[in-house]
Amino acid sequence: MRVDLPFDVHLIILSYLDKLDKHQYGLVCKQWYEPAKHAIFRVTSVTVEKKLDAFVDALATSNIGNYISELRLYMGHRTKGWSPSLMEKRKKQFAALIKHTPNLNLLEVGTSNPDKDENTSDRVAFFSGWRDKKEPEAPVEKGVNPFYQVVLESIRNGHWKALHSIDDDLLSENCKEDSEDSEGIEDYLTPYYNAIISAMQERISYVVLDVTTTPELPLMPQCFKSSVKISKDTQFPKVKHLGCYSSEKTTIQTIDDVLELCPAATQVSLSLNEFHKNQGELKKVKPNTLVTNLRVIVFSLTESFLNYMCRKFPNANKLDMIVLEGCTMKSVIEDEDEDDFAFDSDDDFDVGSRYWLEIPTKMIQQLATYVKSMERFLIRIHYVANRVEVFDIFNKTLSPIKLYTRLDGLTIGTEPKKTKSTLQLDPNVTNIKLTATTKAALNQLDELFFDLNNIEPTVLPSANYRQLLTHCKQLKELSFSTFILYDFPKQTLPVTHLTIHDCEVDRKLWKQFSRQMPQLTNMKILFDPNSEGMKERDDNVFKIDMPFTSFSRLEIEYMLVFTRHVLYLKVTRSGTTTYYCQYDEDDEEVEGPSKKLKEITKKEYQGCISNEEFGVVELICQDIKHLRVHCWDVNDGFEFEKEHQFN
Repeated sequence: MRVDLPFDVHLIILSYLDKLDKHQYGLVCKQWYEPAKHAIFRVTSVTVEKKLDAFVDALATSNIGNYISELRLYMGHRTKGWSPSLMEKRKKQFAALIKHTPNLNLLEVGTSNPDKDENTSDRVAFFSGWRDKKEPEAPVEKGVNPFYQVVLESIRNGHWKALHSIDDDLLSENCKEDSEDSEGIEDYLTPYYNAIISAMQERISYVVLDVTTTPELPLMPQCFKSSVKISKDTQFPKVKHLGCYSSEKTTIQTIDDVLELCPAATQVSLSLNEFHKNQGELKKVKPNTLVTNLRVIVFSLTESFLNYMCRKFPNANKLDMIVLEGCTMKSVIEDEDEDDFAFDSDDDFDVGSRYWLEIPTKMIQQLATYVKSMERFLIRIHYVANRVEVFDIFNKTLSPIKLYTRLDGLTIGTEPKKTKSTLQLDPNVTNIKLTATTKAALNQLDELFFDLNNIEPTVLPSANYRQLLTHCKQLKELSFSTFILYDFPKQTLPVTHLTIHDCEVDRKLWKQFSRQMPQLTNMKILFDPNSEGMKERDDNVFKIDMPFTSFSRLEIEYMLVFTRHVLYLKVTRSGTTTYYCQYDEDDEEVEGPSKKLKEITKKEYQGCISNEEFGVVELICQDIKHLRVHCWDVNDGFEFEKEHQFN
């Protein structure tokens, strides 16, 4: 065994190992210990407050801080309720943390613990502070940011010389969608942040700047008004990723002025609330040919903004674009306080209350032409009335590029090296007028997903999906989600993969699927025996009758609702029947994943299937090679998963 491998070779090997294996790697010999420590501690996260003391102590009593190049801290930025003594304690900890991580390159700061459930209202925040049982002290001054105070002072004193990127989610969220945590950001974070990036001006690689304008100074971005001197003459020569956000109005000139600060940027993120029209400014726009990666979030897709984007960034080969217009409800805007309304979840809106955006044909064509030569693009527009027209124009303009399309709202895009075209839609848009372009696109379609995110299955009118399937001559993958299927078009399809997700399927359709999909080899089924359709059955047997199908792989996901967690299987292959049970009654203490799928006799099977405490699946097929059964009970956490290979 060679022990004198080059350091880079060690790192390549370690990149394929998990955390435990990396520790084992470092124990092989002294020469391997050093690169293993680099791999283990290179990226370090501190996610909860109680770990801070131990983390700082570990840094002070060892040299592990020398190996940390990326540090992720998740902390509540607010200092509300902090006493002066707690503030001083925290400052000392921050200073020690900085002192003992001299080789830090990247700092990521978050407001919440990523290990905690996102839906939990009392989000655990790092550095959130605690109240002593002593008589409380007066809270510190509002707006004080102890962490960035210490960071700024330390950088000015020569610490963190290798640091070149600070990603704070209070800032980066402004380059995504509106963040509830961004209130007060101008007073609390921006002055410190601007001072820090100014102190690292010659080496900073990622900055986020406010391009909002005000009526008093309509041509000056907010970031130029900071007490820290950032002006049109400032340069960040090493910045590769520039983020620009506006909370209110912005203009072409203000965006261009900020872009000029970062002449080497190749990635730009724009999050703009209101883009001001000015045809005179548009004519003066100078193309930025260096930017290749573009992320855009705009409230409204206007002709002036589209013209600006296409003219300003002609060499972009990656585009991620979100248009938020259409997420509003007119009644909310007219009658309610705007602070009570948010547009980050489709669940907040009734279909009838949505504002449906109509995109002019000229703009659709312009956008399709702009993305045609890109390596990758993804465009998401929440509610588009003429989404089928968008689908047509994009398919006609970009053919033969393979597109991923969702027509519940509009999502359309491509992925690098993707060899399949995909269409996903819900019943609300299945009854569409098929143009020649639409038919041509369907004829080239590889994957079709009928998807409806309802709690209870909804009837899918056969006429609607029959119209689409008639033109899917090359379809390989077909999926139905949360539907009641009682009919299926009598046509042969070249489908090889079929997914039935939480649907109520008429029993006769299984044999029809088998007959009309002669190339079917892979199928995945998720069903809930407690659904309305299953409860109406006269027995507890779920039967899959597909006698003409030879399965390479069949996956069954089964939501258990029985008193005893028992699932029986009857498998008939070309007339030969075998029986299986997933549960060993003599070994009731063994937990889910270790339970075995064992073969049983016909007599044992017949003696159990009439018991309503048990679940039964019967499969009839021509042949099957591999079966995966996954059962779980949401009420008591029971879970069982078994892979079975047939001879």
